[in-house]
Amino acid sequence: MQRLASAGRLCLIHSNGMSTRATYQFLPDRSEFKPNVTFYIHHDGYPEGAADYFRATIARGSIGVDNFFRANARAEFTRDHEAHGDTEYRYTINPGKGTIEVRTRPDFNEGEWPISFYGKLIDFINQQPGEMVHVIANEFGHEHIGTVSQFLEKAMASRKRAEDYAREFPQFTGNIQGSHKEADRWDSILAQAQRAEPSRYVTTPV
Repeated sequence: MQRLASAGRLCLIHSNGMSTRATYQFLPDRSEFKPNVTFYIHHDGYPEGAADYFRATIARGSIGVDNFFRANARAEFTRDHEAHGDTEYRYTINPGKGTIEVRTRPDFNEGEWPISFYGKLIDFINQQPGEMVHVIANEFGHEHIGTVSQFLEKAMASRKRAEDYAREFPQFTGNIQGSHKEADRWDSILAQAQRAEPSRYVTTPV
């Protein structure tokens, strides 16, 4: 499977050319009185591919309609799950609760869609091959969701912004201190995520 990036959006192409079609339906917050929003993606709808779509979405900050569409180049708006008769998987995401329901059609000649998974979206992603997703709270209690590589990218970008600002505006010492504290927060978040995967990121002294 190849991963191609187009304008910041993820495009997955299965190496053997096969397509596994799926729909991804996002439920609104009940208090918003908004309709469900559903996307159709022609390729890589099996759980491993879907997990990659969700990881790409998380890289933009959170799981939601806008981020999912912007992150995934093949995502097309559609009416609902039932609008396509050629799909094998149906993913229903509740961003407010952080849950996902996965339904799989075992036989195209049957109309049954049994549930193959229901639970936390992060648990679903982490059951698939690929980078683990972590939820890390900072000292203010705000939760950040992402993989180690995503946190690393944000930590490096935050540190670079702090250093660039210090060089350009050395007279603003208070702002410089604040920007370095923000970079320190991202370093801490990254370190916590790495500690959660000791087999990959923690070495044992010889």
